[in-house]
Amino acid sequence: MSQEFLIPEAFLAEKDLEIKDLIVGPAKAYVVDIEDEIYGPSFRRFLLFAHCPDYLADHFPGIDRTTIFYNQYYWFMRFSRLYISKHGFDAGLEQQAFKMIENADCELDFAILDSLSETPLHAKA
Repeated sequence: MSQEFLIPEAFLAEKDLEIKDLIVGPAKAYVVDIEDEIYGPSFRRFLLFAHCPDYLADHFPGIDRTTIFYNQYYWFMRFSRLYISKHGFDAGLEQQAFKMIENADCELDFAILDSLSETPLHAKA
C-alpha cells in the first residue's frame, strides 16, 4: 500500500550527485555524516524531501505536499533504523519523527505512515 506513494528509488539513486549538491546547505544544520555508507543515502534523500520540494516538482509535475511528506517520512524512518543499527538507540530520532507528523502541513493517513515506517531494510539504501 505505501509503495504507491514513494518516488522510485532508482530515480533517487541516479540523481544522488545532484541531490548532494542540493542538500549541502540544509545538511549543515545536522550532525549526521551524509557520506556514511550505511545511512548516508537515506539521510540525503530525507533532506531532499524535507528541503527541496521545488526540485521534486520539476521532475514530478503535479507532485503534492502529501506525497512529498510520505517520502520525507519514509526516508527519515529508514535513516533512523540504519543509524540506530550502527550507533545504538537515539531517543532524539524517535522524537523528531513524532514532530514531523505533528507539524505536517497536509492530511495524513496513519495506516500509510505505519506501513512506511515498517518497510524492510533489505532493499538497497
